[in-house]
Amino acid sequence: MNQEENSLYELPMRAKAAYKWYVHFSFGFMIALFITAILVLSDDPAKAMENLVFEVSAVVVAYFWLLMLIRKPYLVLTDSHIEYRWLYGHKIVAWADIERVAFHWKANVLFLSIWANEHGARRSVWEWLDCITGRDYSFSIGVSIFPSVDFEKLFLAMNR
Repeated sequence: MNQEENSLYELPMRAKAAYKWYVHFSFGFMIALFITAILVLSDDPAKAMENLVFEVSAVVVAYFWLLMLIRKPYLVLTDSHIEYRWLYGHKIVAWADIERVAFHWKANVLFLSIWANEHGARRSVWEWLDCITGRDYSFSIGVSIFPSVDFEKLFLAMNR
């Protein structure tokens, strides 16, 4: 895709994800609940196993929260390709390799799904698991985490 073909989007374009306030609130609330449970149960030696479960849960939730803050997803559009990084992966696809683009809903969240002709591309474990469970697109971009991107324009630009 070159600039003459794409009058819908100014290229190159880079967008960083912006999570909504309630996502951060939810993670903070879950961690606070686990810590509260640990403090309430800490005096009882018979509850050591439950304490361990709450400690591990708090660490896992805190890890994913930090991962969201440190490895923020981004979307880059250039004249030659689209690049998307999410929490668990990274994908670069040339415009010429994009076969189809469509919106779809998954767990009440809107995604822009992209089917691409990936010649011998290595797939991550997450991608293999997604394919086993029936996903047939190459990757999908969560619309709500990129408030600065007009996905209708992006959809039209990709379908040219």
